[in-house]
Amino acid sequence: MVARFESILETVGNTPVVRIKKLAPPHVRLYAMVEAFNPMGSVKDRLALDSVEYQAEERGAKIRAALSARTSLATIPQIFVGGELLGGCTDLFDAYKRGRLQELLEKNQVAYERNAQLDPYSFLPTWLHPR
Repeated sequence: MVARFESILETVGNTPVVRIKKLAPPHVRLYAMVEAFNPMGSVKDRLALDSVEYQAEERGAKIRAALSARTSLATIPQIFVGGELLGGCTDLFDAYKRGRLQELLEKNQVAYERNAQLDPYSFLPTWLHPR
C-alpha cells in the first residue's frame, strides 16, 4: 500500500533507511538512507571524502587537513550553525540538551520544532553508545 500524506511536511524527516545485503560481509548489517526518497532534497551538505573521486590527488585528505586546521578537530562531521562551530555529532547532541543549539538556531533565524521532546542520543545505533 502506498503511503498518502495531506502535506509534504508530513514526509520530512522520514527518509527511509534500508538494509543493503549485497555490499557487506554476512556478519555485517549495513544500512543506508535512501536520499532519493527525501521529497525536499537533502538539507545537509556533506562530502564523501573517502570516495574514489576524492581519493584522486588526495582531495579528501586536503579537505580534512583544512577543516582540522580551522577547528583543531580531526573527525567528521564538524557542525557549524551561522558560522559558529558546535563540534561533532555528540557535541551537537549535547548542545541540544543544554539549549545552546536552540539559541544558535533562533539567533540565525533557522526554523525548528520548538516543542520536540527527544533525547538526541536515541538517534544513534544501539551498538554505538554516547561518550
